[in-house]
Amino acid sequence: MIIPQAFKERMLRQLGLSESEKLFESLKAPPQSSLRLHPYKGKHLLAEMLARYEAIAWHPEAFYLDERPSFVADPHFHAGAYYVQEASSMLLYQAFEPRAGQVILDLCAAPGGKSTLLASAMAEGSLLIANEVVAKRASVLQETVGRWGEVGVVVCSSPPSHFARLKNSIDVLVIDAPCSGEGMFRKDDEALAQWSPDLIQSCALRQRQILVEVLPALKAGGTLIYSTCSYAPEEDEEIVTWLCEQGLEPHPLNLSTFGAYPVTIAKVSEAAHYCYPHRLKGEGFFIARLRKPRQPLAKGDQSLFDSKKASKPLAEQPYHDLVKDYLAQDYLESLRDFELVSHQQNLYLRPKVSDVLAKTHIRILQSGLELGKYLPKQHKAPEFRPSHQLAMSRGLNKDVEAYELSYEEAIAYLSKEELDHPPPQSFKTHPWLLARYQGSNLGWLKASQTRMNTYYPSNWRIRQKLS
Repeated sequence: MIIPQAFKERMLRQLGLSESEKLFESLKAPPQSSLRLHPYKGKHLLAEMLARYEAIAWHPEAFYLDERPSFVADPHFHAGAYYVQEASSMLLYQAFEPRAGQVILDLCAAPGGKSTLLASAMAEGSLLIANEVVAKRASVLQETVGRWGEVGVVVCSSPPSHFARLKNSIDVLVIDAPCSGEGMFRKDDEALAQWSPDLIQSCALRQRQILVEVLPALKAGGTLIYSTCSYAPEEDEEIVTWLCEQGLEPHPLNLSTFGAYPVTIAKVSEAAHYCYPHRLKGEGFFIARLRKPRQPLAKGDQSLFDSKKASKPLAEQPYHDLVKDYLAQDYLESLRDFELVSHQQNLYLRPKVSDVLAKTHIRILQSGLELGKYLPKQHKAPEFRPSHQLAMSRGLNKDVEAYELSYEEAIAYLSKEELDHPPPQSFKTHPWLLARYQGSNLGWLKASQTRMNTYYPSNWRIRQKLS
């Protein structure tokens, strides 16, 4: 690795001779791999992870890996039992303070690491809006959220300025801002190749523009969590100083859980923290937490979400009988302000407040959980065809019949190859079976008279040849 001279000179000024030399030396080491288990769908993997790997101090389900395996060859990855996430960025878990009924906006959400972390950590009755303006990246975000299987998430693809329409409506605003990427030098060759002082300046301008556009959406008393994968003061400390000039207040993190790998408190504020790879076992990262002061709201400035009306209990809603056997009863009873809706014979379980987003012309790609397609039949009960998202849901009924696959069969299934197996005896009354691998649900199989058909999404299939 050839480290840019301008970067070396700035870090020397920023850290001093001894610390900067340690940083440069750390950039020669391979990047540190890590993952975070799904707290529900990954429970069956927890004992093995605790026995084999070092836990990450600031997240209860996160682990460092000894080496980076081929995740595409692991069925548990495709099942959403874990997410591969850089360790430093999981500090978001410490910055996030979940409370019941929050509306959380992850503004620059792709590829979905922070969104999945927030979705699993948020409290009962909360809503996560995961947004990505770039269409190609938004598609990746949608797949990540779909695989994670949490119902209280709305995936959007709109520019930051559109969210200003949600004036005083967001309790927690998370902005992992587009940046120069210098904290990813040892992990991303492209970040190293494109780095320049001019890029830092253009990123800093863009970061301020994003904040100006979206800050009106943050409630009085709400929290802003701002992060980058950069060490540049222009993108980090100077942004925090500027935010304080706009009236926000520092809201420091609790550092007591960070163990033997301390973050570095920025000089500008005790609420701003650098992660340097020579001091913390992870990549370069910056995170700051601020709070918008509480103040009386003018008439008409109330949150758009405050006027939401509770839905009928799901058991009283249309289509409930079609899905009641697929979703656990306690899970269904735990949902508040959700509704069962149909669109072109597709059935969805969605947060009722997604209507508020639609009325503000924010582009919604996915709201809640797609349950499947119902096909009305004359003089017969409708046929229900379950969706892949339903198979990925953490609320899936454990009594749904499953077919256990070997590793070779699981890879064949995930490659969308047909399985050479006779159907079970129950296929006439229960044709839909879960394809399962060592406790992880992979998707659906449909049994017929002579075979079992694979219903794994074509666009998610494994395309490469695995040895």
